[in-house]
Amino acid sequence: MTQPAFLNLVLLSGNTEEKLQAARDAGFDQVEIWREDVDASRQGAAHLAQQGLGFTNLQVLRDFTGAPGELRRQKRDELRQFIEMAQALGCDTLQAPCYHARRLHCRANRRRSALAGFRGRALRHAHHV
Repeated sequence: MTQPAFLNLVLLSGNTEEKLQAARDAGFDQVEIWREDVDASRQGAAHLAQQGLGFTNLQVLRDFTGAPGELRRQKRDELRQFIEMAQALGCDTLQAPCYHARRLHCRANRRRSALAGFRGRALRHAHHV
């Protein structure tokens, strides 16, 4: 079984459609697409899903794990939107790196419960974490 060749769109310049075209023209099967690329697309996620490339993963849900209490509801809302975006793309893998402690006050004791919640929500929608 051959693994698909994929490219991270962060390596390319241009608008989202130009990046996808460049990846397709270069012979890639899939791309790692960033939320910002989807948000910037003039046509939206469903249109991007029809452009002839697969999506290795959707990046990146930032600062989800360990978020302090006052941000937890906002982060859960972002997760819901992130999952909906992945579904529209036909993408089943989400990238959510650990909380960036220097940006905000990290609650290390909340990482485990946040990751478990993230995993549970993602798995309900048949996504890989």
